[in-house]
Amino acid sequence: CSAVELAPIVPTALNFGAYMFVSSNPRYQIVNGLEQSLLPRIPGELAQTAASTATRVYNNYLGGVTWIWWARWMGLQSSD
Repeated sequence: CSAVELAPIVPTALNFGAYMFVSSNPRYQIVNGLEQSLLPRIPGELAQTAASTATRVYNNYLGGVTWIWWARWMGLQSSD
């Protein structure tokens, strides 16, 4: 049985904080702005809810992908 190498805690935490500042907060602000400006133009509450859900799911997916890119770029995760 081989041992699993864990990520270093302090560099990972610092990088995650920087990532949240650079990527996550701006993405959230963009989603919020889109919802406030575009959702009222969509007819029907169900359609608005579906559009909001789709936007937030995509934002969540994009956040996961960009965190992996960030971690690899910073050398925290290998690309294997």
